[in-house]
Parts: sequence; structure tokens; C-alpha cells
Amino acid sequence: MSVALTINVGSSITVQARDPRIVAVGVSGPQGPQGDTGAAATIAVGTKTTGAAGSSVNVVNSGTSSAAVFDFTIPRGDTGATGDWSTAQTLNPQSGNSYTIASTDPGKLVTFSGAGTGTPATVTVTVPTGIASVGQRIDLAQLGTGQVSVTGGSGVTINSTPTVKLRTQYSAATLICTATTATPTATFLLVGDLAAS
Repeated sequence: MSVALTINVGSSITVQARDPRIVAVGVSGPQGPQGDTGAAATIAVGTKTTGAAGSSVNVVNSGTSSAAVFDFTIPRGDTGATGDWSTAQTLNPQSGNSYTIASTDPGKLVTFSGAGTGTPATVTVTVPTGIASVGQRIDLAQLGTGQVSVTGGSGVTINSTPTVKLRTQYSAATLICTATTATPTATFLLVGDLAAS
């Protein structure tokens, strides 16, 4: 047996079931009171661990879903290249009045203590091809009275401003290789304490 009831909106009805097979379906009671406002969720930073170089960043919640505590594992950086200020630079002292830069000079400090020749007294430094790769550099220092003048050998261009000469005794400059191809030339940039003319 089935019983269908139609209830108009706004009316009330009381159902007393004598047969346990009769069940009220689709009848809702009055709305209950609103609950209290819940506590706001929180986020905090937990442990911070350094991981191995090349590993992935890892973040783990060691708290709860409503009180999160994020523990971070962050990989360390790779070891930097040698040749920084913490490493002693190799010196290549020269006492003559001329010198040709060698392929073993990149990364070194080449010093010049010669008195020079000519008027004004000059120490001539020649830069040949094939002595450096792009980005390598050679430091130069004038320790003597002969003015150091840098010139490019065959197939080499020296770019600088205002000149290619160190300014005076105890001046220093750096040669930086910016191109190695001989089309049209290998090029070096000379920067430092250079003479005005």
C-alpha cells in the first residue's frame, strides 16, 4: 500500500504512522540556529634545511590542515668557479722592455718593472692570437718607470679608451678577451687606469 500526501506551503501536518512501513519523505523541519564562527586557519614556517646541490625544493606540512607548519628543504648552490678574491692570484713578473702575452697568462697578474726604451720610455706589451678564450682576462701592472703600452699582434684588435697605455707607475689594467675568431680579428677589451693621451 502507498499513500501520497499533498501539503500546501505554509500549512502544517502531523503524521502518526501506525504501520512502520509508512515513512514521511521530503518533509523538513524548521531551520536551527546558526553555529559559531570557526577559528581562522594559520600558516607558520617550520624548519629550514639545506639540501644537496641539484636536488629539488621540498615543502612538507608538519602541522594540521587548519594550523599548517611548512618545513622547507632548499638545495645549496653549486660550487663557484675558482679564481675569486679568496684565491691567491699567480704573478708573472717581467723586467724587460717588451713582452708578448703567453697562453699561460690568462688569470695571472703580469707585472712590468722595466725602465722602458725610447722617448717617452715605453715597455711594449704585445697580444698575439690564440692566447685566451672568450671571457678570460689578464691583469697588467706597471711597477717600473717605463710606461706600459699594449698593442695587438697580427689578427688582434685592442679596444680601449682613451688610450692603450697605462697612466703611470703603479697603474693597473685588465685585458679581457671578447672574441677569438680572426674574422676580421680577435679582440680584447683593455680597461683600467689608462693614460689620457
